[in-house]
Amino acid sequence: MISRVGVPPYEEAPVGFGSLFGRNITLTGGPAPARACIERLLPAVLDGTVNPGKVFDWTVQPGGHAEGLRGNGRAHTGTLDPGCTARDGWPAREGRMLNGTSISLRPVQEADLDAMYESHTAIANRGRYFPLGVVSESAFRRDFAEHGFWQKDEGTLLIVSPDGDTAGHIEFFRPVSYWDAFELSYLLYDERFSGHGWVTEAVQLLVDYLFATKKQQRIQLVIVPENAASIRIAVKCGFGLEGTARGAFFNDGRSQDVLIYSLLRTDERPWRAAGHQ
Repeated sequence: MISRVGVPPYEEAPVGFGSLFGRNITLTGGPAPARACIERLLPAVLDGTVNPGKVFDWTVQPGGHAEGLRGNGRAHTGTLDPGCTARDGWPAREGRMLNGTSISLRPVQEADLDAMYESHTAIANRGRYFPLGVVSESAFRRDFAEHGFWQKDEGTLLIVSPDGDTAGHIEFFRPVSYWDAFELSYLLYDERFSGHGWVTEAVQLLVDYLFATKKQQRIQLVIVPENAASIRIAVKCGFGLEGTARGAFFNDGRSQDVLIYSLLRTDERPWRAAGHQ
């Protein structure tokens, strides 16, 4: 078994017969919240509040990178600041990828497919502004089998309510192949899940994740002008209105104008400015 921790600098790893599969090697691992906790923990270490000896049980001198890498194979014990949870960038609750104050985001699992496809085909629940297109069930399941609805430049996360219900999903994708940008789209699966601010928090969580892990400089929302709820979400999340793309969105039997809202990596994120990090 190969196990690693932290965010790798690569998006893909070889898993062919000659590299891993044929030798019964398992590749596993996950992100670590170390960098997200620096601002909180480092001052505590320096003023003596936290004894780093309880976290780090050995020391590598400058230039000892090879020794440090070899040492990763040793058994080390440590502690994790309980305050380092999703708002710092990484999960704390089991099974969840990103955890917020009210909701969590997690990848799609095979057990979710029946309910997800049922929601996908229930177009009456999409509201007035969500695209009405439907893919076949075979194509839906084939896409999941191929990449689990998670790839380098696009992905889908389920929105999990405080009660553990699957309230909807949020996704990111490249809107134009040559743009240095992602676009976000979201959908709640039932009216009872609306009005709680969950989509706003889902957008904030995914924006933080994408800017922390991807090189794209820009994230955008494309909104029909009559969709007041999505406009409020965009404003709350610090997205700025850039303009109108005329006749760019065909839905419900007609070509519609859409508003383009964007947030750059260098823009202020209001939820961070308010101290919710």
